Amino acid sequence: MISVVIPIFNAEKYLRECLDGLLAQTYTDFELVLVDDGSSDESLKICKSYKQKDKRIKIFHKNNGGASDARNYGIDKVSGDYLCFVDSDDIVSKDYLIDLYNSIDHHTDFVMSNFYYIDGTYKYSPPKAKDNKGGIEILLTDYRRLKTCYAPYGKLFRTSIIRQNNIRFDKNVHVGEDRLFVFTYLLEANLVAFSSKVNYYYCRRPGSLSLKIYSYEEEYYAYTQAYNLVKLFLSKKNITDHRQKSMLLSMVCDFANRTINSIYHNSHRSYETRMRLLEMVDWVSLGKYMYVGNIKDLMIKLLYKLQSRKLYDYLRMLKFG
Repeated sequence: MISVVIPIFNAEKYLRECLDGLLAQTYTDFELVLVDDGSSDESLKICKSYKQKDKRIKIFHKNNGGASDARNYGIDKVSGDYLCFVDSDDIVSKDYLIDLYNSIDHHTDFVMSNFYYIDGTYKYSPPKAKDNKGGIEILLTDYRRLKTCYAPYGKLFRTSIIRQNNIRFDKNVHVGEDRLFVFTYLLEANLVAFSSKVNYYYCRRPGSLSLKIYSYEEEYYAYTQAYNLVKLFLSKKNITDHRQKSMLLSMVCDFANRTINSIYHNSHRSYETRMRLLEMVDWVSLGKYMYVGNIKDLMIKLLYKLQSRKLYDYLRMLKFG
C-alpha cells in the first residue's frame, strides 16, 4: 500500500481539486493521510466531508507548526509500504500513483518523476526523458534532474527506511528543508528509479515562502546543514566524478547565497559586522560551484571567485544585489 501524506493549512481554495485528483487515481491501494496544521478556514470541514465519502482517508488535526511539522506528524501515522507527499494546493492526474508504482520492483528504495510547474499563467513543462533505474548516479546525470530531487513530491519513499533511520523534515529550516529530507533519505537508498511519466502539477501560489528571507542565524543554520549533508553524501556514496560532485555542491551554494542575502536584509548592520558574517561563508566553493543562470549570476560568481568581499559589500550597499 502507498500512503499519501498531505499537510494542510488554510487551503480551502485549492483543497477540493487536490483531493478529487487523488480519489480519482487508477491505482487504488492507497491511504490519504490528511494533516490539518491548525487551519482557521474551512479546510478541516472539507477534509471531514471527503472522509464521509471514502474510507481510505485519515484525518489528523494539530496545532500550527508549519509544513515540515505536519509532514513529520503524517510520517508517524502512515501504514503503507511506500510513502508519497502531495501539497494541498497542487494537482495530480489520475495516473500519478500508478506510474510511480510501476517503477517499483522488490529492491527499489526510491522512485522519482518530474513535474509541471505552474506560476499564474506560466506553465513549465519538463523536457522529455526516458525511464531509468540504477544507483544514485542516475539522479546526477544533469542539473535539471538534480533540481527535481529538491522537492518531496513526485516521489515514492520506502517507509521502513524513513522509520529505521529516523528521517524527518528539519523544522528549523524554512526554505530548502525539502531537499535536505530527500538527500538524507538518499544516503540510505541503493536502487533508485526515474519514471518518465509526468503527472504532478506544482502550483506556485501568492505569498510563496521560498521568496522570503529569514534571519542570518536561521539561514546560516540551513546552510551548515546542507554543507554537512552534501559532504557526507559525497563520502558515503563515493562520488568522485567531478561533474556530479559539482552539481551537488551547487545545491549548497543556494543555501550560501540565501545566507549572504540575509546579511543585507538587515540594513542596520555595521561594515565590520557584515565583513565578519561574510567570512563565515565558504567563498571558495561559491566561486567554483555556484550555478550561473544569467549575466548577473556570472558577475556575482566572479566576485566570489576573486574573494572580493569588500567590493561585493560595496556593490550590495549600492543595491546591486
